[in-house]
Amino acid sequence: MADISNGINISEICQKAVKTAASGGWVLDYTPDSVLSLEQLLDGQRKYAKESGARDVYLWNLAVIFGVYLGQTLLHNRLADLGYSWSAGDDGVPFLKKDNDNAIYPVNKVWKRLRGDKSDNVRSFYDVSVAIAEGRLKLGKE
Repeated sequence: MADISNGINISEICQKAVKTAASGGWVLDYTPDSVLSLEQLLDGQRKYAKESGARDVYLWNLAVIFGVYLGQTLLHNRLADLGYSWSAGDDGVPFLKKDNDNAIYPVNKVWKRLRGDKSDNVRSFYDVSVAIAEGRLKLGKE
C-alpha cells in the first residue's frame, strides 16, 4: 500500500480502520468475509450517529477510514489483479481506477451507508464491484 498522488497514505488509513474496528470487537482482515463485519459496524455507527446527533464531519471521517479499508479489501481480493489501483479525484477523495471508463468509489459508498439505510449495504457493493470488474455485470446505456 502506498501513497497516492495527493499524499494520502492508504496503509495508515487502513491501519486506523482495523484498529478502530478492533476496539469495538470487530475483525477487519481484508477478506471478503470481513466486509460483512464492516457492514454491521457501519450499521451500528449509523444508528449511533442518528441517535446522538453526530455531525457530518464525524460521519465523513468514518467514511474515509472505512471506505479506504473497503477499497483496499477489493484490491487485495481481485481488483488489483484486474488492473485497478488507488487514485484521487480533484476533491482529494481516494477511489479505485482502472482507466478512464472504469472506476469504483468505496469512500462515497460508505458515506451513503452512514447517512442512509441498509439499502446502501457495503457487502452488496463489494459483490457488485467485483462482478463489474470481472466483466460479469455490465452497467451503462443500452
